[in-house]
Amino acid sequence: MDRVQTCGNDSIDQVGKCHTASNICMDLQNDRYGGLMQKSIRLIFLTGTLLLSLGACVTKVTEVHTASTESALVASLTALAQESNSQTLVDETREPSGTPVDRSAPGTEDIEILSIEVENNFPDSITFEVVATSNEPLRRVALYYRFQGQDSYNLEMVSFSPGDEVHASFTWDTERFTIAPSSPIYFYWELEDETGNLFASEEMLVYYDDLRFAWNEIKDDEIIVRWYEGDQEFGELVFNTARESLDQMKAATGAGLEFPIFVLLYANRADFASWHFYVEDWVGGQAFTPLGVTTQILNPRDSISWVTDVIPHEIAHLFFYQQIHTNLSSWPSWIDEGFAQYFEFNSKSPALTRVELAARNGTLTPLRYLSGSFGHDPGEVRLAYDQSLSVVVFLLETWGEAGLEALIDEIRMGTTISASLSEAFGVTFEEFEALWITWLGTPATPRPSPTMIPTFGVIGMPTRAPGATETPSP
Repeated sequence: MDRVQTCGNDSIDQVGKCHTASNICMDLQNDRYGGLMQKSIRLIFLTGTLLLSLGACVTKVTEVHTASTESALVASLTALAQESNSQTLVDETREPSGTPVDRSAPGTEDIEILSIEVENNFPDSITFEVVATSNEPLRRVALYYRFQGQDSYNLEMVSFSPGDEVHASFTWDTERFTIAPSSPIYFYWELEDETGNLFASEEMLVYYDDLRFAWNEIKDDEIIVRWYEGDQEFGELVFNTARESLDQMKAATGAGLEFPIFVLLYANRADFASWHFYVEDWVGGQAFTPLGVTTQILNPRDSISWVTDVIPHEIAHLFFYQQIHTNLSSWPSWIDEGFAQYFEFNSKSPALTRVELAARNGTLTPLRYLSGSFGHDPGEVRLAYDQSLSVVVFLLETWGEAGLEALIDEIRMGTTISASLSEAFGVTFEEFEALWITWLGTPATPRPSPTMIPTFGVIGMPTRAPGATETPSP
């Protein structure tokens, strides 16, 4: 269990790809043989000054240094606050968007938060605790929390016993849901006394890390790679592959990351499945795009070619999301999956050849059908991935990177894919599809898109974690 104290104020399937998270004092304690990592993080607010002391059991690698992380903790999400491999952090304080409290308003000084704690029991639960005093009796204690990428907060009205010093806590039961490890969760407390005075703590960030494993870690400001089976050479292979692929994407698009990317490597299916409410056997990894987290079943026994396929693929999903997502945007799976495959290191010729053959045989899946899930049939899923790559290659060869940027700009504004193609390229969706099929070597003319039949999910299925996409196992 992990405790933080503050005082004072794509899944991967058998086919191969992904279906489309002041003053600081740090004290690290190493225990390489303890099994579970345990630590305490104390955040002490003294007249507006934040003092952090951190104790953790960590496994070091040479890329992770014991340099001061004060500026990284407070300045941005792109650094993690310590050289630990798996940790829950409250590493940033800032004004929570939507907080209905002006802390300079009269009466806020009548309420004082003495401590804030977070207990991590991943994947079963996470507990938020607050201790406070007030000049007048408190009548309301509320916790606001949200995942990174969510526009609104979840609100929990927390019960408490009245007194000079109030203790309140809320345990979020996550056992019945699939929540990604290292999910960034923002939260703050709001308190109200009997006279109507309100006080809200500053918004804090906690990473809901999987503390059950002795993680190794290699990181920089943009990428954090964690693994627990395999030597440093294996970790370096994954990290360098992720780094190279991200650099290629940044160079091709001229864009960067808004928040860092976590790459978490589970050594086997049992460990990977252990934090899921339910996961199908063919799933070998997931990308939680709003969270900036990808989880993969990957170990040193996997081939290098698989590493150089799946890691760039997953990095591309996370990067693409940060470029295209807005509150209005919605985009089809084929552009997301095509973009991800385009940046894989290995040869694209076999996939493109399969699509050309399908075009000649008249067995292509209509693009309208590739807007959501690719289904479960291995042959259909394989063809869906291949077509997605083919369409993106066609798009880039025909309209170039400027054309792709124009299309993304339209999608970001909330335009439908049909309207976006019309605005960016001057063609209808049907004309775009016909041009692509003709590019494949099979002359085609525009034809009406098939009628989409809505499908309905099974009642009672668990809620998915934000942005989960699935990647098949090798």
